[in-house]
Amino acid sequence: MFLNKKNDEEIFDVAEDTGIIKKYLEHVTQWGHFEMSIFANCLYIFSSEYIRATFNILLKRTKILSKIDTYQNDISIFLNNCIVLAFERQHYQNARFYIHELYQVSGKTPRKAYDRMMCDFYLELIKTVNGQPSTIDTTIYQFKKLGFNDHAKMLENLRAKLTAKVKFSIA
Repeated sequence: MFLNKKNDEEIFDVAEDTGIIKKYLEHVTQWGHFEMSIFANCLYIFSSEYIRATFNILLKRTKILSKIDTYQNDISIFLNNCIVLAFERQHYQNARFYIHELYQVSGKTPRKAYDRMMCDFYLELIKTVNGQPSTIDTTIYQFKKLGFNDHAKMLENLRAKLTAKVKFSIA
């Protein structure tokens, strides 16, 4: 599944694997780190509507974990992945919703600075894909300045991918 996603094409038939993951997650009532990780890293196999509708249920299913630092980290990763997927699918209202949720959650996590910087990046990315002036380069530069050069390059690549997609869809 990950190779298919990475290559943006169906290299392997993964219908059975996708079904197993969906069935498993639907039948687990109390999610732990394992279930959160599976869902966060396989979001693309679910519809945007399902992910959005599942969000509040997800918080309830993981409530026992809410005091654990790794849970806060899992939620943060989940929300970052939701935002990127929303951008890829050009669902900007969903992206805004998840950005707001990430901003709220980040106040309670050890990842606060990183997540807040990512919120800034995503908000500037919305401006960029909508053809509005943005300061997205400033946010990327901040990651470089902190020594996160690989991450900054990944953000540049994401911006290029998404802006190319928007230009292509407009043409």
